[in-house]
Formats: sequence, C-alpha cells, structure tokens
Amino acid sequence: MATDKLLIFQVAFAVVCLAQESTDNIPEPQLTYEWKNIFASESTVLKCKIQPDSESWNYKWYRNGESLSENGNAYSVSSATKQNAGVYTCQGTHKKRNVTSKLSKAVELILSDLPTAQLNVESKWTKVFSTESVVMKCDIQPGSTDWRYKWYRNGQEVPDPTNGNKYSISRTNKEHSGEYTCQGVHSIRTVATGGSNVIQLTVDDLPVPQLTSEWRNVFSSQPVDLKCRIQPDSTHWDYIWYRNGQTFSVSGNVDTHSISSATKGHAGHYACQGNHRTRLVDTTETSKKFHLLVSGECWITQSIILLMTFLYNIFYYY
Repeated sequence: MATDKLLIFQVAFAVVCLAQESTDNIPEPQLTYEWKNIFASESTVLKCKIQPDSESWNYKWYRNGESLSENGNAYSVSSATKQNAGVYTCQGTHKKRNVTSKLSKAVELILSDLPTAQLNVESKWTKVFSTESVVMKCDIQPGSTDWRYKWYRNGQEVPDPTNGNKYSISRTNKEHSGEYTCQGVHSIRTVATGGSNVIQLTVDDLPVPQLTSEWRNVFSSQPVDLKCRIQPDSTHWDYIWYRNGQTFSVSGNVDTHSISSATKGHAGHYACQGNHRTRLVDTTETSKKFHLLVSGECWITQSIILLMTFLYNIFYYY
C-alpha cells in the first residue's frame, strides 16, 4: 500500500514538472514602441516580436483588455486621437502548431494635446520707427528644448538661420511691417504645433521736425519764439537746438526757444532735432533750416513818433 502511494506521488510530481517545463517554454512576446507619450495627430508604431522566429506567428492585439482587429506584428497609429490612448498588450498564435504565447507586458500609450505657440514682443513696442530694433519670442507650452522654430510674416515664411525661439530685427524699415506668427516643429519627431497668435508690427518713417516762427525778420530788442514740432505728439521728445550748425542749450530741452530781446547775436540759421524720451531713437535728420534776421531799430517807427509829436505840438499850441 505504501509502495502504491509512493508511485502515485512520483507520477503526480513528474506531471507537474512536465507541465511547468511546458509552460516555461511558451514564449513571451516583446512589445516595443517608438514613443509612449505621443501628441494628437502624431503617428506611431507598436511592434510585437516573438523570438526566435517572429514570422511563424499570427498576432492578437489588445487595448485596455479588448481585442483589436490588427493581426500583424506591428500596430500602426497614423493620426492619434484620444481613442488611441490606453494600455496595449499583444499575444501570438503559432501558424502551424496549436500553441498560444503568453501575453506581453503592458505598454501604456499616453496622448497629449499638441502644445501651443505663444508669440510675444520682448522689445515692448509693436509700432516702431525706422531704424529701431525689434525682438520677438516664441514660447511653446509645455516647454521643451526639442523644438525648432519657423517664423512667418503675412503668411510667408521668413528665413531665420538660427531656428531659435527669438526673431530679431536690428534695424527696422517699412518692409518689416506686417502680421507675424510663429510655429514649433519638433526636431526629432514629425509633429508641429499650430500657428501662434498674430502680432501686427507697424514700422513708421522717423518724423522730421518742423521749425516755425511768427517772424523771420525781427528788430533789435523785439521778442521772438522759435517752435520745433514733431508730429503726432511733441511731448514725447527732448529737443536739441542748433544755430549756424552749433548746438546751444535750451532750458528743459523743450520744443520752444524764446528770445525775449533780440540782438545781432541771435541772428543766424536755426535748426532742431528730437530725441525720444523713452525709446532709443533720434529723428532722422535735423529740421529744415530757419534763417532769423535781426535788424537795427526801425527808423520808420522813430520817424512816425517824431511826426506825431510835431503835429501834436502844432495843434495843441496853435
């Protein structure tokens, strides 16, 4: 009786060992991927391989435990959507033998929305004067160093040899005016962001000051004002004054040079120029020259006074 029990135990142990050996020999597929984290609309491929001969198997694919229709060893996603996200596994069925592989280890495919590009002007101004510099920056959120950048003006790509996230114009001119956008193109993967917000850059010609005065010819001791105007807003400028090509100071750098009592020393060719108070820009040139003439006392005025005095004395005394 004891012998029979021992024999039964040995047979059972052998069956268990054979079953274990058989199970251990069943291959486990290797599930590989290009990217676990993909962007919406991006393409990717999952591959299921069974060694040593992957071609001898048909494949079953599962997403979140549900069977998919694909039966090859590669599962392709051509334009990813939210539906493609999930936990993937694969399994092989031998083409000639009644053998099914183990289930592969799971791979989670995570889908993210494409990042957005945000365009900003670092130099503060979107309306600038010719010769001013402009710096724009394209920010991609969430941030990454794996992007190169494209720049557009009025829908046409603007060459930028750096492909960087900043676009600089060292000296603007009228041709730089337009609507600017930027876009990020991934440096490793075939994916690009959408276009950024639009920034309208306007480049105006530098203003030319207008130098005027009520009088061009004045007499000695006569008061006179010279006014320098820069349109459209004279208050944003400090003024530099010139007489006969030499600068002279005017209190407060204001736009009006007042002469309370003209002398011969005030005569000459006047001009003015403006420096912007908050921006690194000068006017393109000085104003047109204004020639101020200072004459001696008016003899006509003196003659009239003498004549009126003479006539008064005649009528008063006679």
